[in-house]
Formats: sequence, C-alpha cells, structure tokens
Amino acid sequence: VWNKKALKAFKAQARGIGKNTSYQYIKTFSYNICKTVASISAMPSIGRIEKVVGNRTYRSIPSHPKSRIYYWYNENEIRIVDIIFSAESR
Repeated sequence: VWNKKALKAFKAQARGIGKNTSYQYIKTFSYNICKTVASISAMPSIGRIEKVVGNRTYRSIPSHPKSRIYYWYNENEIRIVDIIFSAESR
C-alpha cells in the first residue's frame, strides 16, 4: 500500500524528470521503482533498518541511483511511506 506522501513524491519526481530528461530515462526510473517494490513484496526484511517506533520498524532500500524507498511492514501489509530523492536528482 502506498502512503499518499510517497505517491505524491513519486509523481512529482516523475514529472520533474520528464521535463529535463529523455523518455528512456523516465522509463528506467519507473521500472527501477516498480522492481524495488516487487523485491520488497517478495522479501520485506530486505531493507536497511532506519528506526523503530512502537511496533513498527521503518526500513529503506535504494530504488534508483538517486532515490530510496522508505517502508514498514507487518504480517498483513507492506506500507510504502516515502520516497526520498537526493538533491542532485531534482
């Protein structure tokens, strides 16, 4: 499940990339994000632990050379909470 903040960040970055780069770069960017989400779905513990708050362990994983996906999971769901892009990619 995508958090609204994460989805908004993804859409904004995709629009920004679209203005400054080629179609192939946009395609690769989107593919890498989807591939990373599929990897998280297959093995949720794959990401690096960032912090623990209550019963939630927040993790991150690189999804593209200039971005990371932040998420948490439990036995019922995986929640994508944010995508952080480096300043160089904006």
